[in-house]
Amino acid sequence: MELLIVVAIVGVLSALSLPKYLQARAAVRAGNEIGEQLGLAKECASWVLSGGIGVRPQKVAENTPRCFTDKTSYFDGSWGDVGPVSRGLRCLQSTNFGGTDFTISVSTTGEMSCTVSGPRF
Repeated sequence: MELLIVVAIVGVLSALSLPKYLQARAAVRAGNEIGEQLGLAKECASWVLSGGIGVRPQKVAENTPRCFTDKTSYFDGSWGDVGPVSRGLRCLQSTNFGGTDFTISVSTTGEMSCTVSGPRF
């Protein structure tokens, strides 16, 4: 009987803490994705402002340039497969957002902006 009570208590505690754990894990993954794309966007903005001098920034995994001097450049990411993140993240001027996708754009003048899309929670 005592073992049954202990198992029930552990089950209730696990059920209460699992959503917070999954949200924290999603926040870490989202923060990592935003940081990586933001770093590429900053390199792109510097490259655009220099007039295209040096090596054009590109994503290593794709090995394709995504930074241009003659049109807007886009850096995007997603964390939708691990769930929504409702608070605590920052992407340029966007803070405390929900959603599962984001896009950082770099204009031909080197200005950056960040938009978040996907379902909001």
